Amino acid sequence: MLTLLKSHPLLTGAFSLFIVAGAAIGLLYLPPDWAILRRLAAGAVAGAGVVLLVAGPKLFIS
Repeated sequence: MLTLLKSHPLLTGAFSLFIVAGAAIGLLYLPPDWAILRRLAAGAVAGAGVVLLVAGPKLFIS
């Protein structure tokens, strides 16, 4: 898996960027009665899901 990630640095960077951006957006837009850690985790999972749906096939097929 590590060699696969090293061979695709742009997709790895996009994956990291979307996880961080998703966590930030989750912190801002999810309900404030949720715990901060729960909002961060939910946003990070959503960001990772977006990247896997968009760029995942390119990462795992090539």
